[in-house]
Amino acid sequence: MLNIAIIGPESSGKSTLCKYLSKHFDGAYFNEFARPYLESKNGKYQFEDLETIARKQNEERKNITKSINFFDTENISLKIWSDYRYGKTSDYILQLIQEQKFDFYLLCEPDLPWEYDLLRENPNDRYELFEIFKKELIQNKFPYGIINGNEQIRMENAVKIIKPKI
Repeated sequence: MLNIAIIGPESSGKSTLCKYLSKHFDGAYFNEFARPYLESKNGKYQFEDLETIARKQNEERKNITKSINFFDTENISLKIWSDYRYGKTSDYILQLIQEQKFDFYLLCEPDLPWEYDLLRENPNDRYELFEIFKKELIQNKFPYGIINGNEQIRMENAVKIIKPKI
C-alpha cells in the first residue's frame, strides 16, 4: 500500500493534483476535511477548531481500500497553519504528525496564480509558507518531491516521481 500526501500553501494546486493522480493511478482520493468544515462555519474558526479538523480528518482516512492513496493535505499543514496564525500547535496535532504513515509527500510550490475564495487568507506570503513546509519535511525526515510549473507540467512531473514507487 502506498500513501502519498499532497501539501503546500493555499492555492498551489493541491486538490487539482490530488484528484488527477487518484484517477491516473486508479487510487483513492481523500479530500481535505478542513474545507467543508470551515465552509459550515462561514470561514470563522478558532485555535480549538484545528484539533477538531485533525481528529475528523484522521477518522475519515482510516478507511483505506486501494493499493495507492492520495491525501489532499495532512497534519503538517495544520501544524504550520496553527503556528502561523496562533503561534502554537496543540500536542494532539504534534502527536498525529509523528503517528501518520505517509510513504511520500508532494510539496506544491505556489507558482500558480493565487485564486480568491472565501476560505483563503494569504495571497502574499505563500512562498514564506512554502519554505516552512519544506523545513518541516526536512526536520521530520519525510521523503518528498517538489511540484511546480503549469498544471500540465505538474501532473507529468508528479507521475514521473510516483511511478517508480509503485
